[in-house]
Formats: sequence, structure tokens, C-alpha cells
Amino acid sequence: KGATRIQLLPATCDTYVNNGKWVSLQGCDEGPRGEEYRRFGISTESTCSSQNSVYVWGWEKQDPSSHCRFKQRDVKSLKNHLKSRTIHFAGDSITRYLYHSFCRQLGIADAGAYDATEGKHQDISRQVGDINMEFVWAGFATDLVEAVNNITKGAVSKK
Repeated sequence: KGATRIQLLPATCDTYVNNGKWVSLQGCDEGPRGEEYRRFGISTESTCSSQNSVYVWGWEKQDPSSHCRFKQRDVKSLKNHLKSRTIHFAGDSITRYLYHSFCRQLGIADAGAYDATEGKHQDISRQVGDINMEFVWAGFATDLVEAVNNITKGAVSKK
């Protein structure tokens, strides 16, 4: 008999969702890396460089009886859970930063890197295996409403 389908988190998890903190990943030091893993379940994703300050959200451990499962997912787990899906992002530069961050979580190391040939206010598409990530530039509220309507209708407009 296989595992059951993962259900939505119970409403009682609201009390745990903000129990954590931004943790600086220390790629060069074994001690803090181990502490980050034990205390927050964070695996080191940063490189050993004094020039890169990398922070990730780490949740405090929850009581297992709470049935709350907050944790960072590794690349393999994310890819497995997002198989054959398209993830849409619509918004301005803040949303674009989230899009690039998500792409980096899926293993695209150069996502968001400076590229003088790319325009700032344009749509972006990336693919990892069979997972598609789409960013639709929507700088104004009216653009965002239009983008969301197009996404929900299944016809993402290309500007």
C-alpha cells in the first residue's frame, strides 16, 4: 500500500508560519552549516565566498503532532513535485526577483544575473526539464489584472 496524498496544512499551522528567521548561510564554515541544518532544516546552498551574503528563511521546528510541515525543499524534491507544470509569475520588478529566486531554487544558478542584452520590462520564460516558469511583466495594477485574467484563461499574452 502506497503513501496517501499530502493534505492541506491545518488552520492551526497559522501560529507556526512566522516562527523562524532569516538565516545567513555560511558556505565556508562547517559549524554554522551544521547548526543551520539541525535547527532550521536548511541545507547549504551558498558557495564559499566572502562576497556573497546569502539568506534563506528557516522555520523553527514544529511539534510533530501539529501536522505542520514547513521546510526548505532541495532541487530534486522541487523538481519531483513540480513535474509537468507551468508556474506563472505576474508583476513588477519585485515579482521578477521572486521569479529569479524560484528559478535558482530549481537549479538555474545564473537566474537573475546581469544581462545587458535583456530589457528590464519584458516577459521571461525558462524551462527546467518539463517544468516551465513564466514571468509576465505587469508594471501597473491594470496590467496585473489583465495578466492574471490571461493566465487563468490559459492564454498568456506575449507583449
